[in-house]
Amino acid sequence: MNKGASQGFTLQLLDSALGQPLQSWDCSGLDRVTVGRSEDNHISVVDPRVSRLHVELLSREGKWHLESHGRNGTWIQGAKVDRIDVTHRMIFQLGSNGPMLQILIYEAPNEIPSATLDNLEQFEFEFLNFNQQQLAEEVTKITESESFQRLQSESKRQRESKQFGGGTH
Repeated sequence: MNKGASQGFTLQLLDSALGQPLQSWDCSGLDRVTVGRSEDNHISVVDPRVSRLHVELLSREGKWHLESHGRNGTWIQGAKVDRIDVTHRMIFQLGSNGPMLQILIYEAPNEIPSATLDNLEQFEFEFLNFNQQQLAEEVTKITESESFQRLQSESKRQRESKQFGGGTH
């Protein structure tokens, strides 16, 4: 670990469904931070879509830069990136469907920012959008399955049994 970066940051692993932080790492005082599946990284993310060394965050001339080394790529707002300047609250994804991380940049350790729904930008929720057609197809596939039909029939039978005082029809 190298020391001396002028700007520190906190890296947060986000819940892909809710966008809430699941885990945070304080990266103050470092000028290079590695993220990947290997335990040798500063931040280890255990997921099959994550490469051993997936992302390198580097401080140069007081600014942070992200370099992607992952086999499945690194994605920001649906676009694959190889190298990009890091911005406060930037969300990146390890692989097109992999874990999401958010960067919170600060000048000094006592300035560590906190996120609330009131101070988040609308674009930060775009990762929650989903394909309506795909959702409808998946719901149809589930509801038309034999297992679901059996569960539905059993549920109906039990409701009728309770409704009519425990008798069977």
